[in-house]
Amino acid sequence: MTVQFRFLIPAILGLALTACGGSQPETSEGTASPGTAGPVGCSTAPDCGGCGTCIERCMCGTGDFSACVPACSSSTPPATPPTGTPPPPGTPPPPGTPPPPGNPPPPGMPPPPVEPAFQTATISFTPTQVAPGGEIFKCQNFENPFGFTDVEILRSESFMTTGSHHMFVFYQDNSFNGGVEDCSGLEFGQTIHSAARPQQINDYPDGVGRRIVGSQGLRVLVHYLNTTPTTQTMEINVTFDYVPPGSITGVAGSVFANQPFINVPPRSPGSAGGSCGVPMDVFLLGGVSHMHQYGTHFIANTNTGVELYQGTEWNEPTPRAFDPPLFLGAGTRIDYSCQYNNHSAQTLTFGDSAQFNEMCIFAGTYYTEGGDGRSISCALGF
Repeated sequence: MTVQFRFLIPAILGLALTACGGSQPETSEGTASPGTAGPVGCSTAPDCGGCGTCIERCMCGTGDFSACVPACSSSTPPATPPTGTPPPPGTPPPPGTPPPPGNPPPPGMPPPPVEPAFQTATISFTPTQVAPGGEIFKCQNFENPFGFTDVEILRSESFMTTGSHHMFVFYQDNSFNGGVEDCSGLEFGQTIHSAARPQQINDYPDGVGRRIVGSQGLRVLVHYLNTTPTTQTMEINVTFDYVPPGSITGVAGSVFANQPFINVPPRSPGSAGGSCGVPMDVFLLGGVSHMHQYGTHFIANTNTGVELYQGTEWNEPTPRAFDPPLFLGAGTRIDYSCQYNNHSAQTLTFGDSAQFNEMCIFAGTYYTEGGDGRSISCALGF
């Protein structure tokens, strides 16, 4: 699979697990769990109880990102052979042990299920300081973390320190490891993972995933807004569970529907919206809104009357998942709209700043059987 495009268009998108309260992590496009965004004081003890995710509560209590990530990770590591002293010769295997490889199962016993043995790869954004009141857009490139071979991604999970408004992981051809650099908040490309919450999971259904070829690397873009009176350290970690080619038949891709024509007069309400056509039969896995601080309400429906998403949160909106995935036939249109309350003295227009501009975006994930994972993009509102 190759990158379909790369251009500037609007963007959205001793510690133990008990330190996180034992709750499930927030999820993203593939699965969604209840929860609301934490209060402004979430990153400062003793307000940890109001934090929305395990990583927020852990960071609030310890401030140790490198320890909180493994403590809050919900990834299941691949099975490894047991270690220790082998049993004495002649000891019978425990009940339920499958027969050794190459031996047929006893008569009447079905063969054991064959699970794909996945591997895990992680990329980590270089920690970056953000001044009090600062709003930054930073990027970092990574070489292919999967051994420069073609693989299929079955699951991805990201962690961000509180204050990261959103992040993207783009496919990028022939990418090499690089340092953190300034970049535009309006940069966008074909995504392999995105997040608008401190902890977010893409867990695809059986037989579904994303593909990446060995010549492709990754590029991370992050939008961070520090509303605190102290300097904050921005940290990001993304983990991928992957298998060799041939394990999936459903190929996932992204939906990006954006309206760049926004104009709301000072101290006035206003609205914006658009429509995005689906060019082929797809199964929608989930969707979410993206607005900035003046946004008060978002809704997305199909032209056939099916509600896809509705919410009022502009920061850390909770994604909606469809289980089972929602079928959208070729020619279906996704109609979406945003309501705003411009309480500032300036005309409100489209832009990347969460403080001074607005956006109106429906973002989602879909899959098709035997597809190529191309993005469904309506960057100009149609």
